[in-house]
Parts: sequence; structure tokens; C-alpha cells
Amino acid sequence: LKKLILRYLKGFGPASIEDFTKWSGIKISTTRPIWQRVTSELFKYQGNGSDEILVNTYALTDNKLAQLTELMLAKPIIAARFDATMTGYGDKSWLFSEQQQQVMWSKNGILYAPIIDQGQLIGTWNNTIKGTKMAVEVKTWADRSAVLEQKLAASFVELSKQMLCELSGVKFETQAL
Repeated sequence: LKKLILRYLKGFGPASIEDFTKWSGIKISTTRPIWQRVTSELFKYQGNGSDEILVNTYALTDNKLAQLTELMLAKPIIAARFDATMTGYGDKSWLFSEQQQQVMWSKNGILYAPIIDQGQLIGTWNNTIKGTKMAVEVKTWADRSAVLEQKLAASFVELSKQMLCELSGVKFETQAL
């Protein structure tokens, strides 16, 4: 359990014990004593507007936070289904609203692939591959600018190249929450 906690924090930190127990499915009563020993020497932070204590394996300096913020704001992020931001935390309200949470999972419990822009969840995407051609459908919950559509299309061109496909098109749709 000690090794699992450390591996989790390296991949998902900063995170709370509640996040870990949600992710792992291990009871908090089993986790708490080991969590306290393992995290006693690690870096601790308080969540914005919360009493929740977040733990990380390395210090989040102002410079590191600025770098991470710059990455989040540089271009839209097209994440994979079951991306860590969707599965690694108990409380997801820091990223998206309750309404968005309700539409991110199918009725069968399948997580849709998220699109994040300017640090906010804005929609989902799906792809279909036929032979060497990849088509993409993008659904957002608000109108998109032409610039955002161009940035997303460029990201999908890069993704299609990584998948050894040619992008045959990107279809954009606005979906009500």
C-alpha cells in the first residue's frame, strides 16, 4: 500500500487521501495510517476555498506553477478517454461542473474523451478510423471561435499522424448541457 500511495502521488499529485481512496477502491480506514506515515515528509498544500489537504511528492514552486499554468493555457488539450484528470480524483469540481460531470460518462459508464481549453473542460471528442483515414467529431457546450476550431483541428492532425492515419475531417457540434 505504501508503494501504491507513492506511485499514485507521483502520477496524480497533488491529491488528497479521499482522492486516493476513490481511485484505488481501498477503504479509508485501511489507508489512513499508512497514508499518514508515507505523506508525513511530503509537500502539503491546501486546496483553494477548502480545508482539504493535498499532498505532492515534490515542491510546487512559483516557477513550477507558472510553467504548468502556461502549458494549460498555451493550446487546447485533447485528452484520451479515461484520462487521469477524469479518473484520478474523488472531487472533480475543480475542473468541471456537476452538469458536465453528468454528460462525461455514458449510460454504460464509459468516459468520453475530454477537451480542455484555458484550464476548463469545454467538451468531448470521438474518432472513427476506416483504413488509414481518421474522422473526428467534437462536441462542445458553448459556441467556439474559429481560432479554437483551427487549434483543435491542428491538434487532431498531429494525433492522426501519431496514429499513422490521415485526418479526413473534423466535425464540430454544439451540445446543450
